[in-house]
Amino acid sequence: MPLKREVEVDGARIEFLVDGAGDTVVLVPGGGLDATYFNDLAGRLAQAGFRAVAVNPRGVGQSTGPLEGLTLHTLAADVAGVIETLGSGPVHVLGHGFSNRVVRCLGADRPDLVRSVILLAGVGLVEPDAEVVKALHSWFRRDASESDCLEAAKRLIADPATAERILRQVKRWPAVAAAQAAADRATPRNDWSRPSSGIPVLVVQGLEDRVAPPEHGRSLRDLLGNRVHLAEIPHAGHMVFLEQPEAVAASVLSFLQEDAA
Repeated sequence: MPLKREVEVDGARIEFLVDGAGDTVVLVPGGGLDATYFNDLAGRLAQAGFRAVAVNPRGVGQSTGPLEGLTLHTLAADVAGVIETLGSGPVHVLGHGFSNRVVRCLGADRPDLVRSVILLAGVGLVEPDAEVVKALHSWFRRDASESDCLEAAKRLIADPATAERILRQVKRWPAVAAAQAAADRATPRNDWSRPSSGIPVLVVQGLEDRVAPPEHGRSLRDLLGNRVHLAEIPHAGHMVFLEQPEAVAASVLSFLQEDAA
């Protein structure tokens, strides 16, 4: 079972779950979601000899802290506080969806703490189509019913028949999602879009992702050059690591093990 720990960071208390031992991989969940949907991936990392540390952002789970006036720098500093309390030196940081911005901002703000950046279904360079934007808004409405979320999920993944299974693995925190979206709007793109030049980046993207289409990772590679590695996963959408857990874990572990060699 993962061990729960907490750390205080500038008026916030950040909860994180630790599984395994070895080189550290810090996992940061997507917008308005908690860390429990990383359970399978974190377990696979731990079994392969890594220490998986899944972070609950402020306002999620037992994590607390103000949700007003945030920027991506604030959210990155929360993750930095977790890394510093681990005392393990530079670590691999992994963000899903919205949190690709947070881990990239961390790589820009605190390159001393970041060994590599891993983006699962990273967003930000390619605008999703209107139908997908509508589904995302529905997903994060405070009054969204289970059926609303199910219908939205069907538009966010590759195989709508698996939507109910995917939905059972996630827990939404709509107030946090709204605060994180405001933090993104308050932060200039140039502040977070380029992690420090010495940091390698892995982008794992579903080939049927409509929120972060495959052009996103390819554009990021064009922007940052050959330090960006791409893993393109067939039959997967925006919840790529829940849709194709074996393929995603294999891609992440291959990248980590190559770095360790």
